[in-house]
Amino acid sequence: MYTTESPYSVFYNTPRLMFYRPSICQPDKQHPSIVIRRGPPMMASVTGVVHRASKWLLAACVFFSAFLLFLLEPLVAKSILPWFGGGASVWTTCMLFFQVVLLAGYAYAHVGITRLGRKSQFGVHLALIVLAVAVLPVIPPLRLLPSPDVNPIVQVLLVLSVTAGLPFLLLSATGTLVQAWWARLHPDSSPYRLYALSNVGSMAGLLAYPLIMEPLVGLRMQAWVWSGALAVFGLLCAVCALIASTVPSQVEAPAATADQSASASRWSMVAWILLPMIPSVMLLAVTATLTQDVAPIPFLWILPLAIYLLSFILCFEYPRAYRRDLYIPIYGTAMLVLCGLVMVQRTKLGLPVQVLIYSMLLFAGCMICHGELYRIRPSSRHLSRFYLSLALGGALGGVFVAVIAPLLFQGMWELHLSIAVCALVCLVIMWGSSTSAMRSGRPSWAWFSLSVVSVAIAATLWMDASGSLLGGRLLARKRGFYGALTVQRTNVRDPMQATRALYHGGIIHGLQFEDPKRWQEPLSYYWPGTAIGRLMQMTADRPRWIGVVGLGAGAIIAYGQPGDRMTIYEINPQVIEVARKQFTFLRNTAVEVQIVEGDARISMERQANQQFDLLLLDAFSGDSIPVHLLTREAFELYLRHLKPDGILAVHISNSYLDLEPVVARAAEQLGMAVVISDTPPLVDDGLFYPTTYAILSRDKGKLDIEALRTVSRAARLKPGVQLWTDDHSNLLRILH
Repeated sequence: MYTTESPYSVFYNTPRLMFYRPSICQPDKQHPSIVIRRGPPMMASVTGVVHRASKWLLAACVFFSAFLLFLLEPLVAKSILPWFGGGASVWTTCMLFFQVVLLAGYAYAHVGITRLGRKSQFGVHLALIVLAVAVLPVIPPLRLLPSPDVNPIVQVLLVLSVTAGLPFLLLSATGTLVQAWWARLHPDSSPYRLYALSNVGSMAGLLAYPLIMEPLVGLRMQAWVWSGALAVFGLLCAVCALIASTVPSQVEAPAATADQSASASRWSMVAWILLPMIPSVMLLAVTATLTQDVAPIPFLWILPLAIYLLSFILCFEYPRAYRRDLYIPIYGTAMLVLCGLVMVQRTKLGLPVQVLIYSMLLFAGCMICHGELYRIRPSSRHLSRFYLSLALGGALGGVFVAVIAPLLFQGMWELHLSIAVCALVCLVIMWGSSTSAMRSGRPSWAWFSLSVVSVAIAATLWMDASGSLLGGRLLARKRGFYGALTVQRTNVRDPMQATRALYHGGIIHGLQFEDPKRWQEPLSYYWPGTAIGRLMQMTADRPRWIGVVGLGAGAIIAYGQPGDRMTIYEINPQVIEVARKQFTFLRNTAVEVQIVEGDARISMERQANQQFDLLLLDAFSGDSIPVHLLTREAFELYLRHLKPDGILAVHISNSYLDLEPVVARAAEQLGMAVVISDTPPLVDDGLFYPTTYAILSRDKGKLDIEALRTVSRAARLKPGVQLWTDDHSNLLRILH
């Protein structure tokens, strides 16, 4: 029984109430067992204003917490990306961390709502706010720089825990707590609308990063701006907690509607976990596929995540937006189009086409799973348990993609698996739904046609997963933190032309003839007509010390001569293993080769000046050089390790990004001469690739030679492309 003196206090109709005057204590018309004590008119007016204002404050708190939560994700991920080689798996591991901490936040909220009293709940949350503000700003400390001896996943999780763990936990728990406060204070309004509002805030935070924060503010300032916003949020959350603790609750929440589950059965909880797990896997797999074959661009992180959130907004705020008869056919069409994309090979199509196809598939799959999830949502009494189960499903999806899949699969097969499982959900819906035209397997001709199409799709996805569509014979597969590697034998019908090709995802990173008499013939991006080929031949008359960032198959070693020394920096230990076992460049050379394992910048910063005659920058993550290797600070480091008249060659061949103005800006800033060498393919046989190199030197005379003059031109600057630094870069401005 409540005994507060608030003007709208609620009392159970017990004999104790007989002491109140009838004019003050009156039975409630809708609830005869409840008596509402009405206080003085002025006090009632003040409390009514607070009661109405609480809706706006609670809604603002939910929106702001979600906004900051999803603004933090790309900010922190981008800040640690250079520490781990700029690979696509950094974002996947970050997403694993975010989903696990989100689960921890929901668990904390669930325990606070179900086990703690109101005062304890508010006190603990306010203490967390104070502690989170005290550990700001969210800037990774340099003492956590990674070591090549430790698993990168463990190191990423450690850095994120120290940098953003507590603020992320606080923000992830706030949404559920505030919805519980809302349900208690405003039982006539569904708290699930706040979940949709939180997803709108999440969407706003995601879009604000690439469109506003990244172009305008450097990384360090981004961290300080975000930290200041968190302090403001802390004040807002404290006000909401104060209102929720002092203003009494209204009548209990209404009963569940007809389409809501009245109880949290065991099977319901299983569905609450599995349905969000499927789109979580699909989200991370689509993101990994796009970023591995293109570049780890924040835009390509954010777009799939925005689609994922949009499906939540539509399904939870506008339930009628999800229609089975609309999205199941869209999903089937998207699978057929994806199979066509796979058959023609992804890298032969432009980035917009790939993004469109994957976005359509992801959106349809998310709408189906989240739409079905909303259909089986429980009443508000099980709200915290529902969100806890939902977060558990998302976290399990992240664990599967980031931890289990690399151990279980040799290739990037989790996308294929998520597509198949979502298709199975569609089949179950069509079989058992009372509104389906194909219920219980009828009509038989429709199910037969569907079976034929399903087999064709499954066969195509299987061939893609097995590597059969690459046009060769599989020799080896490797999978690790830095992506999936495949070695294929190509041109198998002609022994003289047979080659071994190293693929990273769908991108070739090296070729070698299998004929022992031709192994030293450089191919792909290194054939003699390219700029790097000309430079290596031009300087072959004297011993050289050559630095190489990025090993690949080791093809550059083919140009080595007795007396040469090569220092090769390679971050991926599996690339080193494949180059040694599957290719002979490293084994059959007279060159003194030293391989330095780890990120090139971190390794070179720890070394004394190497005094290279030539430094080749050929480290690719997907189809692009990682951003942190193209900043002003990186070029200053390269200059420190070059001789005064040394040459820096930057391989900038790219299907999606125009890296020329980035290199040109750096050369301009550092006072270096630069030329661009574009080389068309020697012949159209898939062995001699078109290449683009940027050649830089402090000595202009080194570039004004006949060997380069015939294939080189002046570098072009691009309006709007500023000098890249460790603090500021923008990949969106250089997309083709």
